[in-house]
Amino acid sequence: MAFFGLFSKKDKESLESGLNKTRENFFTKITKAVIGKSTVDDEVFR
Repeated sequence: MAFFGLFSKKDKESLESGLNKTRENFFTKITKAVIGKSTVDDEVFR
């Protein structure tokens, strides 16, 4: 990504770490919401 040239190595690592945590938490919550569901319907999103 071009904007990474604006950050120091430490800032870049911190940003990447934070984004990884966000990604993991997001997909963990999505996974927990749909485990055991045969279809994804409105109830899953509540």
